This record gives sequence, C-alpha cells and structure tokens, in this order.
Amino acid sequence: QRERFQNDENEVSFPDDFRRGSYGTLTVRFATPIYVRSFVIEFPSIKVTNQTGTAIRSFRVVGYEDGMARGKAWNLGSYTYNMTENQENMYLQEFDVPTSVVGKEVPMLHSISLAVDSNMGGDYACLYRFRVHGDT
Repeated sequence: QRERFQNDENEVSFPDDFRRGSYGTLTVRFATPIYVRSFVIEFPSIKVTNQTGTAIRSFRVVGYEDGMARGKAWNLGSYTYNMTENQENMYLQEFDVPTSVVGKEVPMLHSISLAVDSNMGGDYACLYRFRVHGDT
C-alpha cells in the first residue's frame, strides 16, 4: 500500500521516492489459474496524444503459481514496447510468452506482475491497458 500525504491545500500527493523509483509494478490476480500464452501492452495512438514520452519502453513479466504473487516466481521474459510501431493506430503490441523457462514447463499461473523498467523519456510512465491471454 502506498503512503499518501496531504498538504495545506488539502491536495493528496505521493512522496518523491514513489514517483521517481527505479521501476514500477502492476500485479494482476486471475479469477482462475491459466496457462499464460501472451499479453498485450497498449498505449494511446500518437494520433490521439502527443505525450509519447510517458509510454513504457522496457519491462519484465513475472508469473506466480500463488494468487498473492508470492512464492515460486517464473521469469517470463524482458520485453521492449516499440513506440515506432505505434504509428497508424498500431498502438497495441502483443508479446508471446515462453511455454518453458530454463527447461521447465511453465505451470498454470494464478497471478502475473508487469515490472516497468523504463519509459520513452518522460518524468513518469503511463500504461493504458495490460491484457493477459491464456488457456485453462
């Protein structure tokens, strides 16, 4: 849980170390366990926004057999969102997930974490949509 602060004008803000950390994460818990096959990263088309510096660039995906994202972690890979592919409404990119890691088959996962390592140069990073595709 993030720690919130209120200033004299009653505005809510977050401490600088949260906004300027070395990476940010998003963890999703599935309703039922799945074999993760791919995921999609989406950022608004450059026809809609000129804030392309906030798009994520490099990121990692980690899957967990536990729904609370604890215990055995499966490194599903490091990836790069390619902003140049965001031309002509190609604003979403699908990334395939390996079926095995270090020679072991990836089991059904209960949760998955997206760890954003860098963006396109902005002061913060935005993620419009993160979709996970898989089989039961």
